[in-house]
Amino acid sequence: MQSLVSAFNRQKSEMRPLLAGIALLGVVSSLLFSLFGYGGIAENLGNSLVTDRYDDLARGIVETGTLAYFPDVSPTVSRTPLYPLQLALCMELTGGRYTAMALALQALMHGGTSVLAALLAFRLRGRRAALVAGILCALHPALLWYSARLVIETQSTFLFTLIALAAVLYWQAPSVKRAMLTGAGIGLGLWCKAVFLPLLIALPVMIAVRGLQRRREGLVMLATALLIISPWLLRNYALTGRWPLFQALVGYNLYVSDSFVDHAAVSPFGYAGLIARLDYGGMDEGLSASDSLHSPAWLESQRDLLLSRRSIRRYCDDPIFLLKKAGLNAVWFWTLASSWKASLIMGLLQGALLIAVVSGVFPLVRRGTRTHAIMVVVWLSLAYMIPHLPVYALARFSVVIIPSLVAAAVAAHSCEAKPEGAQEVRPGGAV
Repeated sequence: MQSLVSAFNRQKSEMRPLLAGIALLGVVSSLLFSLFGYGGIAENLGNSLVTDRYDDLARGIVETGTLAYFPDVSPTVSRTPLYPLQLALCMELTGGRYTAMALALQALMHGGTSVLAALLAFRLRGRRAALVAGILCALHPALLWYSARLVIETQSTFLFTLIALAAVLYWQAPSVKRAMLTGAGIGLGLWCKAVFLPLLIALPVMIAVRGLQRRREGLVMLATALLIISPWLLRNYALTGRWPLFQALVGYNLYVSDSFVDHAAVSPFGYAGLIARLDYGGMDEGLSASDSLHSPAWLESQRDLLLSRRSIRRYCDDPIFLLKKAGLNAVWFWTLASSWKASLIMGLLQGALLIAVVSGVFPLVRRGTRTHAIMVVVWLSLAYMIPHLPVYALARFSVVIIPSLVAAAVAAHSCEAKPEGAQEVRPGGAV
């Protein structure tokens, strides 16, 4: 035991300068790209610095104390608050000239994500894998692109990588404390985006399948996440009467994605052409004049329900359309950007990553080691990806899982031994 402790302390000492260097590389790369790279590329693509009105939501928090699309002061349930809160903090600290500070904060977050990816690779395979994974993430073009924009991807990527690391740490040495930490990561992720919800289901299921005596820890993980997100759910219930309402955006996403599929032949390699054919007026079908008397949040919730039901009825009546949609989204999740040029670049980047992951984990699956810690990252990534297929898929959504998949691919292809102390749980739950 003493030799294990001394080895672990030695590894920690050796890792500190490596992680510091990776963090610095990530931060500097993001800042340099924000200052000298993004502007020229964005101008050619007609790309905007802010999308999805996150700046208005942040302004709503600053001016009204609630999540609202400023200058409207009515609370909204269409978005989650964590990223707007990040921007609102920058607005408060800078007196309104927040862009530079927000991008600097995202550069720090990008550096943090690179460190998390390095730690994940270290726990899976060792120091060399950590170095390679950290550098790849720090310099990854897609990650740098979103770190230079005021959109949610940098924050959600950081949180997904954090959850993946926590899940692997739990998997290698299960305990109630590590289950709680993983659940806390998922709960925090739900404050960022509702798309983290599948992880809340997938991880406890994986634990339950792994060993009966571990099911209690799966419940602890689930309860911790729900406890953390419960104030947001209570707030949304008070505004809409719906429970549980994480985010009233599913119906909108279904509607938009159905339209994309309907017009896929017109612009299969760029969503700009698909958005141009979107009938926004059709979103209000089914709403009555009396519905407008309710609060805006209730109206968002009602529209979300009506749009969801409309799409589900269509899928029941035409299951071939649903299959076609899932097939297209399985490709678009990794490739579809605003133009064919951007889609080509994303497709090449994500295609190379997928090939690396599949070729690395295939031997594990073939040997029957589907419960290896590397596979935990793969299962989590699948749990994140698969729900997008019947709902809505763009290449920007797959950016969130890039660092975790990079760490898994590097670890799977590495010949380096695992670090001492990185135990695996054997079937039945015993270590």
